[in-house]
Amino acid sequence: MKLVVAVIIGGVLLIGGCGRKPSLTELEKKQVSEITTDMKTHCVGRYLIDMPAVVSPIGTAKFDDVSVKAQAMTSEEFDRAMETREEKMKGTKSMMGYQFLYASGGVRSIERTQYFISLGDVAEISDANRVIDVYKWDRGYQIKLNLEATDFTKSKMRDAPTVKLMAVQNDVPEKTRIVFDLLERIQGRADDVVPTEPGACFFGGFLKGKTSGNETIDSSFLIPDKPDVWFSFESFTDLSADDTLLQRVHSSEMRELFKAVDGRLIRSGTIALEGGLKADEALMSGRTPANNTIQGNLLSLEANYAGGPATPYLLLDMKNGYPSELIESYDIKRASLTEGEAVGIWDKVSRSLRARPNAF
Repeated sequence: MKLVVAVIIGGVLLIGGCGRKPSLTELEKKQVSEITTDMKTHCVGRYLIDMPAVVSPIGTAKFDDVSVKAQAMTSEEFDRAMETREEKMKGTKSMMGYQFLYASGGVRSIERTQYFISLGDVAEISDANRVIDVYKWDRGYQIKLNLEATDFTKSKMRDAPTVKLMAVQNDVPEKTRIVFDLLERIQGRADDVVPTEPGACFFGGFLKGKTSGNETIDSSFLIPDKPDVWFSFESFTDLSADDTLLQRVHSSEMRELFKAVDGRLIRSGTIALEGGLKADEALMSGRTPANNTIQGNLLSLEANYAGGPATPYLLLDMKNGYPSELIESYDIKRASLTEGEAVGIWDKVSRSLRARPNAF
């Protein structure tokens, strides 16, 4: 799972044992206090979590295979962007000589919407490939939905035996309907808005309604003045784990791997969160993926291993000394936080994870 991959790539070492919470110096206590005194509640998926007010959130989502991403902009900026996009799409030529743009226009009767059905890539080698891009402006955000489809009915391969055996040779109409239906349920959402009705939050937006299909939420929270320190939250309704976080970090296979690098397990165990949610956590110290040889931390929490619409598989990480959207690996000279500071901040943030009332 994700932690194993992070450990292997990051070169983090664990050595068996539950470990102890490090004692903080007065300076470390002051640093933790400065970062965590002012906390802000964020809606992530169908959950809530409190983060230091200084964080900058980013993220994406996927609903029933439809990729969703939001970007803050004014309505005037959106209108100009759509005009530019339409002009570019109409002027784009396929390198293979295929038709590039197949359809475009507004979505049903929804204001400030635009869709494009195209080949997707000027270098696409299949004339049956289609990419459905749909845009909506709402509450200060441009929301883009994207889904791939195929149409062999107009393809040069339409008479091929394998194509004739296909149960569905053109899924563009059905997939377009799926995207349009989803668009009707999606609205823009400022980061400080916590909905009170059923639905799933993602950065810049909110999908209204109870869970009716697969939901994947991917959110990150960056600290601008400490670019190597960041949190990530992931939620999956259609993903489960074959083993637990604790089983993975204490396995003989992992112990052998951990012996090859310089690090240790700070703490591990099962904790009870608000609302009765139980989660496993493993807090680690060791070398990070930075180009320079530095010590950092990977602090992880997992819950709801079986997954499901009402109990999505949850993963929460905090990284200290790791590359992020704000800093490249070669620019990291040292971890911004000490181990004690990282654990102190983690304890404040991780214990605040809870289900949003009426979310499901």
